[in-house]
Amino acid sequence: MEKKIIRLVVDVQVDFVTGALHNDYAIPVVPHIVEFVKEGAEKGYTMVFTKDTHKKETYASTLEGATIPPHCIEHTEGWEIVPELKPYTKDEKSIVITKETFAANWAKIFENKTIYALFSNADEIQVAGFVASICVASQLLTLRGWFPNKKIVLYSNLTADLSPEEYASALSVAKSCQIEIENY
Repeated sequence: MEKKIIRLVVDVQVDFVTGALHNDYAIPVVPHIVEFVKEGAEKGYTMVFTKDTHKKETYASTLEGATIPPHCIEHTEGWEIVPELKPYTKDEKSIVITKETFAANWAKIFENKTIYALFSNADEIQVAGFVASICVASQLLTLRGWFPNKKIVLYSNLTADLSPEEYASALSVAKSCQIEIENY
């Protein structure tokens, strides 16, 4: 029987690569994430893309807005998934999830029984994206709570952080929570 795989692509948006929160560590990773997504689509895997999403009118009044410059403001260029990945978000086996902070609100998302069944019945969740110590770590730990016995893999060469130290810390925390760390 073929394994059921979900590929979760976290916040590979313009603002986290070349936009408002420009990240030189993320830029060279994008082509590898594109290959990861392309291969997953070709194999018929469920592709889930998260999009960090903030409202222009309220971002400054949030805790995140008090510490992180404005980014991923809804309906701006920086909010968009990078152009190289956009075509894959329209595939029939793709799901795009907007989220207002570091972690998606999985409780609300899983109210959709179809999405919950996809995750629940998956043999493995494979993760790539940005920023490793913030949004990626938040997704990993939240999903670990929902699925304590599921194989979750973070591809270390398909993520990046703001510094090598934060990157190493993110991988260490993930590994401590039984997230498998592999190279793609």
